Amino acid sequence: PPLCVHGFQFSPDVDGYVLTLAAPLVAQLQAQLGGSLSALQRAASYPAGKDRHYLNNLFSVLQSEYAGARPARDMLLQSLISVLLVWVTRQVIARREARQLPQRGREYLSLFNQRVEILFRQQPAVEQLAHQVGISVAHLNSICRELAGQSALQIIHQRLLLEAKRHLIYTPMTISEVADSLGFADPAYFARFFRRLTGTSPSAFRTDRTDNSSPV
Repeated sequence: PPLCVHGFQFSPDVDGYVLTLAAPLVAQLQAQLGGSLSALQRAASYPAGKDRHYLNNLFSVLQSEYAGARPARDMLLQSLISVLLVWVTRQVIARREARQLPQRGREYLSLFNQRVEILFRQQPAVEQLAHQVGISVAHLNSICRELAGQSALQIIHQRLLLEAKRHLIYTPMTISEVADSLGFADPAYFARFFRRLTGTSPSAFRTDRTDNSSPV
């Protein structure tokens, strides 16, 4: 930064480049790239990742041009520095968007749960709900696993299961009627679904919970 005495100390195993830019050049580039370059006003680090080879080549050309005296040297140096700062700007934006993802993910999950609550009796496909939420199936599943610990399909199934348990305990509906009310065309399929998720049959669950008067 201008008007500050500064320096660098490196451990023996450090290998890399140091690029120092004059304040007027930074101001000029910031005007071109907008406020994203405000990140240059404070310390930050951005992993090179898959761009390591690209950045190494960029710095190598910068070093070669800076040490030489070929025609249009200053113009090329400024262009190369602009390329580097565009890379930094993209990292700043990506990091900012990554910080926003958890909140955005919670909003998507909330919207998904609302759609499940409305449509679960129809046993909607995950693709249908993902389309209504406005994201891909893969993105929806990623959000559900990260924030709810289950896949989107598991969330739908758990809501179906909860409603099935409520019907079995609190209503006189037959098992066939419960199955039909929850979109199962075949009571046998409902029984298999229920056993797979609970380890017991619907009739055994009803008998056990009715005897124990355990709320759901």
